[in-house]
Amino acid sequence: MKIGILQCDHVNELFREQFDDYPEMFINLLSAVAPQLEFEVFSLIDGEFPESLDSCDAWLITGSRHGTYEDLPWIHRLGELIRQLDADKRKVVGICFGHQMIAQALGGESGKSDKGWG
Repeated sequence: MKIGILQCDHVNELFREQFDDYPEMFINLLSAVAPQLEFEVFSLIDGEFPESLDSCDAWLITGSRHGTYEDLPWIHRLGELIRQLDADKRKVVGICFGHQMIAQALGGESGKSDKGWG
């Protein structure tokens, strides 16, 4: 099985040496329990989107410091991608921001908390 990792941010450089970037975190975690998995990373935050949804068997959307409500081109494009994944009945999981994006793209609501972050 090949998992496409849709990278929505980079870990702060101060922490990256110790903790790696988001794709490596998930690759290390998942490979520890399923070493047969293959991965392909698409850095959405840097404008790199998959050319075909057929390139992977399942998709993982990472976290991000950005909010789903932000008016950024890559966030709008990710929403379109999620709707296509859903229409095609593809396997997809979202972590934090990724989960909120899935909800928002499929008709739910996601917004900035009145109580702040954390």
